[in-house]
Amino acid sequence: MDKESGKQEALFQIDTIENALSGGGIGLWKYHPGDRVILLNSEAAVLFGQAFRVDLSIEKFLLLIEHGYRQAFQDTLEKFCTQNGSNIFHFQLYAEKCKEDQKRCMLELRGKIKFDTDGKVSEFSGVVFEIPEPEPHKYFPTHVSDQGSADLRKTLAQRDSIFVAILDSSPTGLWLSDEDGDIIFLNRTLQEWTGMEMKDLLGNGWANAIIEEDRDKTAVAFDYAVTNRSHYEASFRIKKGDGNIIWCRAAGDPYYQHNGEYAGFVGYCMDLNELISGRDAVKQSESRFRSIVEQAPMAIGLLKGREMIVEICNERILEVWGKDRKIMGTELLDALPEIREQGFMELLQHVYDSGEPYYGYSVLAMLERKGILEASYFDFVYTPIRDVFNNITGVMVLATDVTRQVMAKKSIEESEAKFRGLIEEAPFATAVYRGRELIIDMANDEMIQLWGKSKSVIGMPLDIALPELEGQPFFDLLQNVLSTGIAYHAQEQRADLIVNGVLSSFYFNFTYKPLKNIQGEVYAILNMAVDITEQFLARRKVEEAEMALRGAVELADLGTWSFDVMSNSFLLSERLAVWMGYEREINATRAFDSVAEEDKERIIKGIGIALSKESGGLFEDEYQVLNRITGERRILHAQGKTIFNDVGEALKITGTAQDVTRQRDIQGSLEAEVYQRTEELAAAIEELQATNEDLAESNIQLSRSNEELAQYAYVASHDLQEPLRKIRLFSDMLKNKTRSPEDQRIVIEKINNSAERMSTLIQSLLEFSRLLKSDNLMQRVDIQSTLDKVITDFELAISEKNAIVRVGKLPVIEAIGLQMNQLFYNLFSNALKFTVSNRIPEISITAEITGRKEAEELTGSELFYENFHHFRFIDNGIGIEPEYRDQIFEVFRKLHARDVYQGSGIGLSICRRIITNHNGTIFVESVPGHFTCFHILLPITKRA
Repeated sequence: MDKESGKQEALFQIDTIENALSGGGIGLWKYHPGDRVILLNSEAAVLFGQAFRVDLSIEKFLLLIEHGYRQAFQDTLEKFCTQNGSNIFHFQLYAEKCKEDQKRCMLELRGKIKFDTDGKVSEFSGVVFEIPEPEPHKYFPTHVSDQGSADLRKTLAQRDSIFVAILDSSPTGLWLSDEDGDIIFLNRTLQEWTGMEMKDLLGNGWANAIIEEDRDKTAVAFDYAVTNRSHYEASFRIKKGDGNIIWCRAAGDPYYQHNGEYAGFVGYCMDLNELISGRDAVKQSESRFRSIVEQAPMAIGLLKGREMIVEICNERILEVWGKDRKIMGTELLDALPEIREQGFMELLQHVYDSGEPYYGYSVLAMLERKGILEASYFDFVYTPIRDVFNNITGVMVLATDVTRQVMAKKSIEESEAKFRGLIEEAPFATAVYRGRELIIDMANDEMIQLWGKSKSVIGMPLDIALPELEGQPFFDLLQNVLSTGIAYHAQEQRADLIVNGVLSSFYFNFTYKPLKNIQGEVYAILNMAVDITEQFLARRKVEEAEMALRGAVELADLGTWSFDVMSNSFLLSERLAVWMGYEREINATRAFDSVAEEDKERIIKGIGIALSKESGGLFEDEYQVLNRITGERRILHAQGKTIFNDVGEALKITGTAQDVTRQRDIQGSLEAEVYQRTEELAAAIEELQATNEDLAESNIQLSRSNEELAQYAYVASHDLQEPLRKIRLFSDMLKNKTRSPEDQRIVIEKINNSAERMSTLIQSLLEFSRLLKSDNLMQRVDIQSTLDKVITDFELAISEKNAIVRVGKLPVIEAIGLQMNQLFYNLFSNALKFTVSNRIPEISITAEITGRKEAEELTGSELFYENFHHFRFIDNGIGIEPEYRDQIFEVFRKLHARDVYQGSGIGLSICRRIITNHNGTIFVESVPGHFTCFHILLPITKRA
C-alpha cells in the first residue's frame, strides 16, 4: 500500500469509529499541554453545552465545568501532565456539568496519554459520555480491574450500564483483553458477525472465527504485540453466521491503569468489505478527478501544505507555468522562482491560513518560459482544500490565460481613448449617441457649448438632455439613420435650442454618421456639427443689403457691371446692357466694341491698371458708347473696385455706370457758346470760368451723392423699415372695429412712437448727410475754446450727475470748426449717458503730439503723415465689449435696447465721418465696467 492510500484508509477508519461513537452519544476530545488547547468534536461540544466543534484554551474549557468540580479537575489534569514514561498511559476523569435546563449531570472522560521521545506528556486523547448517577466523590481517577470477563461485565453493569449498551450498539466490533492477551470482552457486533456465543469467543476462542488460512498468522501477530506491548494490527477473513466470508481488520493498543500498571489490550475490528469498496470508490473518484483535471480546458493545480508543494497539475497549468512534470513534489517557489515578490505566494498562504478563497481577474503575472520572462494575464481562483476533519491541507489553483482578451481589451480601450481624444480635440462640435434611446455617450466641449448645457448631460438620453428638440425633425432623422445605416448630411439646417434659459434659433451644417460593430450592426451615431448662425445671418443681411442696393441703384438710374478675371467675361445689369446694345453676359474680347475709338484704349488700360494690387484696385473714367443695335450715343461715368485674394491676385471688378450724357451735352454746349463768344464776351470769361468751376464742383458733389445714396439705401432698407412695418401693422389693427377704445388708444400711441422713431432716424440721417458735403472750409480752430462751449452745453447734466470733468491743455488745429464741435458734443453725450449707477462719472480730455511710428503702433495700420495730434477722451462708464469695438462706428448701430438707453445709434458714425473728413483715425480702447478711451489722431504735417 502506498503512502497516500494508507493515509486515505486511516482517515476512513477514524471517520468510521467517530461516527460509531457519535451514534451512541460518545464524544471525542484531545488536549495538547504544549499549547494548552483542548479540541472537542461535535458530539463532545454538545455534551459541554456548545453548538459546534470547538477549539478552546484550557482556561475557557474549565469554565464549562461546574465550579465545585473545577479545581479538582484542573489539579488532577496537571498531575497527569507531570507523568514521565515511554508507554501509552490510560486514565479516567469525572466532572459535573450543568445542562441548559439547569439540571446537573455527571460526565466521564476516559482516554490515554502519549509521551514524546523525551518521555514528556505530548497529548491526551479519548472519549467523553454522560453517566446516569454521579459517584460519591466529586472528582477522582479510577482503573479497570483485571478480573475475568464475567466479573468485568458485572462491574460494568453496575457502574457503566449505559456505556456497555453504547458499545454493544456500535456498528464497529470492539474488544478488550487482559494482560496475557486473553479476550475478556467483545461487543454484540462481533458476536453477530461470527454467529458464535460469547463464551465461545472469550479467551482464545476468537481465533476459531477466523478461517484456517489466516488463523495462525493473525494469532502470531497478536501474540507479538502482547509480548512487546506494542500496537497490534492484522487483516484476516472470517466466516459470518450467514455463511459469507468477509475481510476484517483488527487493531489495538495496550492500556494502563491510573497508576501506570499495564492492564491489557483494547481495540476494534472492522468489516473491510466496506473499506475495500470505499477504497475502490476513492480510487475511482481520484481517477475521475485526475481525468477531469487532465481534460479540463482550464489550468488546474493542487498545492499541498503551507509550503505549497506541487502535488497535482494538468498539462494546461504546466503550459501556463512554462514547466514540465519534473516540478511535481517541489515547492512552488522552487518550481517558479520568478513569482517571488509578485504577491502570489502571499495570496496562497493567506487562503491556506484563513480558509477564504481568493478570486483574481485579469491579473498580470511575469513567468519565465523557455528562458524568457513573459507578461501574461490570468483569471484565477485559489480555493482551500480540507480533509475529513475540516483541516486545511492545501490550495487548489484554477486559472485561465486571458492575455489575448486583456490585450484586445487594452487595444480597444486605447482605440476608444484615441477616439474619445479625437472627439474631445475636434475643432468642431462632435458627439456620439448610443442605441435606440440615443444615450449621449460622448460630447466634446464645443458640442456642450453649442447645446448651452453642461457635462452632466453625458449619459442621458438625448430627448431628456435637450427636450426642446421635441417637434423638430432631428429625432426622426437619427432613428432613420439607426434603421437604415445610411448617413445623413444637412446644410444650413435650423435648430431651436434653449441656451442661457432662452429659446433661440441657430443654423448648422451637420452630419449623422452610423457607427457599426464587427457584425455590421449600427450601435451608435456620430454627430458632427458646425454652427454657421453668424455666417447665415450675415449672408442674409448681405442679400437684404444687396436687394436694397439694387433698389437704390434703380432709383438712381444707375447701371451695374462686373468683370470676372477667371472667365474673362463681363456681367452687365439689364439697364447697362440696353444702353450698350449687348446681352447681359459678354466675353471681354467683345465688351469694348461699343466704346468710342478715342476712348477704347484708355478704358482698356484703366481696367488693366485696376487689376494690379499696387494701384489700390480702383477704376474711374468717362467714355462714350454707341449702342450696337440703335447707334444711340451715350456718355457714361463708370466706377469700379477690384476684389483680390489672400496673395494679392485679382478675382473680379465690380462697379456702377451712370448716364451723364445730358450733363456733358450741357457742359459741351456751354463750352461751345463760350468759345464762340470769346472775343465778344471777354468780360464774361471770368464768369464762365466760375461756371466751369461750379460744374466741376457739381461733378464732385455728384460723386459724393453716389456715396450718400449708398448710405441712404442702406438706412432705408434697414432701420427705416422697422418703424414703417410697425405703423402698417398697428394701422391694420385699427381697422379691426371690435377693439375697445382703450386698445385703440394703445395702438395709436404705438403708431406715434414708431413715427417719432422714424422722425429721429430721418433727422439723424440728415445730420449725417451734411457731413458728406464739402461746403465747410478748413480754418484755425481752438479746441480748448470749442471744448469749453461743449461743457457749457452739458453743464446741467454734469451738475445733475455730479460728474467730474478734467481737461488738459488742448491745441489750436486746422479743422472745420462746426464738425469739431459736433465731434466732442457726441463724445460728451455718450460719456454722460452710458454711466454706471452709484458711481460718480469722470471724464478726462488730453492731447499730445505723436509721431507716425508711435501712431502706427497704436492703430496697427500704415499711416501717411509724419505727425499727429493725439486726443484721448476717457470716461469711467459701462465700457464696450471687445467684439463691438468696430461695430459701434456703423450707422444706427446700437448695443442696447431703446428702452434702456435713448438714442438713434448714429452718434459715433458721425464722429468717425468727421475724423475721416479730416484724414484722421479714431479707435476705442475699453475694459467693460471700468473705462472707455476714444483715441483720435488728426494729421498736422504734410503726407510722408
